[in-house]
Amino acid sequence: MVFHGLSHRQKGVAESGSQTNPATRTASLLATLAEAFYDRQALCQSYNSNLYTLFIAFYLVRIYLEISIHLQKLDIITKASTHRLEQARTERPMKIKQFLQLMNFYARFSPSYTKIGYFSRSVLWGPRKRDDFTGQVWLVTGANAGIGRSIMETAASNGARVIAVARSEEKLRDAIASLPPQVAGKVEPAIADMSLKSETHALVDKLAGAGITLDVIVNNVGVMLGSLTLTKEGLETSFATNLLSHYILTEGCLSAGLVNQGATIINMASGGLYKWPLMLDGLNIDDPALYNGKMAYGCAKRAQITLTNHWNLHHKDCDIRCYTMHPGWTRTPGVDSALPGLVRYQGKILRTPAQGADTAIWLCANRPPIAEGGEDVLWFDRKARSAHMFDATRSSRNSEAEVISYLQSMASK
Repeated sequence: MVFHGLSHRQKGVAESGSQTNPATRTASLLATLAEAFYDRQALCQSYNSNLYTLFIAFYLVRIYLEISIHLQKLDIITKASTHRLEQARTERPMKIKQFLQLMNFYARFSPSYTKIGYFSRSVLWGPRKRDDFTGQVWLVTGANAGIGRSIMETAASNGARVIAVARSEEKLRDAIASLPPQVAGKVEPAIADMSLKSETHALVDKLAGAGITLDVIVNNVGVMLGSLTLTKEGLETSFATNLLSHYILTEGCLSAGLVNQGATIINMASGGLYKWPLMLDGLNIDDPALYNGKMAYGCAKRAQITLTNHWNLHHKDCDIRCYTMHPGWTRTPGVDSALPGLVRYQGKILRTPAQGADTAIWLCANRPPIAEGGEDVLWFDRKARSAHMFDATRSSRNSEAEVISYLQSMASK
């Protein structure tokens, strides 16, 4: 019954393992079965807890077998010399510890953040009505690929005029050209390097000069770096791209009266924020000895929630609503380059850009009320959820006012 749902390519993967060892064949088979089990149509027709549990079991066994194969290879290699054998004996406990940490990490988050969580929740959403954004003007940053491209296409397909912002003119124009003609005609390219204050300010000036007012701003552009990189303006690139540009662009448009009453602002965050509290020490780290790419990324994403709270507080009289959202683990070019390990073990079930973009589109179409006071909120799969997974992040090292003041000081031209 299961194999009936496999494609010819998938059958080929299962059969091609016949010349390899049993562990490899089993891992390949489990990977193929896992992919088949979570075919959307099959899930919608036979969604039940047993299927869900079986999939998780298969997937965790697959991870175990893959890592076991690597450990077996390590043993084979190290048997070639006594020195390497002793080295392997000292390294293996760490390998096992890393394996257990990996298993715990994926077991905890994979059921929610991957396609598994999206499919299981979307079954309960029911058929989606076609959104109508006719007459609206959207601005989407990072629009040439991934989630930004999906938002650009969906908004334009549903009637919006979209100003698509990206650094690479060639990539942006290729992305627009790949759209159906009637959709591409509603998209206007805007070239700006959002890691640079000067170009972000210039973008705001161009919008004002053209008399454009916005109904939706999607602060989507983002980057995760493994090592310290400074912009030509001397700022840490992750901070400048993931946070400061969002502040300059949105605050500039709000101050210049370019945001219409009843507008929506989306800050595209990440699950990476869950590990870090709000702290200035994690922003704009320019010391190579202190730099941690994941911390820089997560702290900038945490501070996005501060921006959301700030704008909701100061612009509620105009019915401007701001939301910070988490797209889940989504397969994008940025994720491929920044998180190859995640792609290796989760690639089959990472969300598509359209699935990652779903909540942003839903928020813009439905504009749920903003809850005043209470705990910080992060929207995920069309639901407001706590922005804190660990108690340690509830105690901010800096106040929201201090973070806003810092961004104001850094935003000057």
